[in-house]
Amino acid sequence: MVVACPACHGRGAVVKEFCDGCRGKGRVPRKRSLAVKIPAGIMEGQAIRVASEGEPPAPEVSQNGEGVRGDLHVLVKVKEHSMYVRDGDHLLLELPIGFTQASLGAEIQVPTLDGPATLTIPRGTQFGSTFRVSGKGLPNLRGGRKGDLITVVKIETPRKLTSKQEKILREFAETEDAAVLPESTGFLKRVADFLAGDKR
Repeated sequence: MVVACPACHGRGAVVKEFCDGCRGKGRVPRKRSLAVKIPAGIMEGQAIRVASEGEPPAPEVSQNGEGVRGDLHVLVKVKEHSMYVRDGDHLLLELPIGFTQASLGAEIQVPTLDGPATLTIPRGTQFGSTFRVSGKGLPNLRGGRKGDLITVVKIETPRKLTSKQEKILREFAETEDAAVLPESTGFLKRVADFLAGDKR
């Protein structure tokens, strides 16, 4: 901020002698810290107005800077979060689940800004499926109504299996029928056609 130069203050409305502090301008800059209240739900690029913390009147109006000051406009930059991605008032969360949870269904605790919430994963959930937790997003600055938490499912494949787990999975693999997996069947047919010379 800019304040009246203490060396020149009191010499009159017009500064006739230069001092080392202001070089005849009658004003000197001073650093100051302010506490600014950030409202919940504020978005990137929005500004907060702090009354009377801006520039003083112009020198031709007030040589020493006294008088009604302008306002300070604080431009907000929102730091990225380690888990959530913002989409308006909604929050997106990548949710890793296991193969058995996706296949058999499960109830999972998901983190929200208000604490954990229970999310039901239905049987046969596919990679990339989305589920909403209503009202667990960010509040709207105007209406106050909260957005949703949108979870995007990511199915994790175990890197290491015990001998028992591998045995069970091999037994399961033997029971699989490609006919009941239309997406896989379509992919395998395209591969076969490609290898046979159909490059479409």
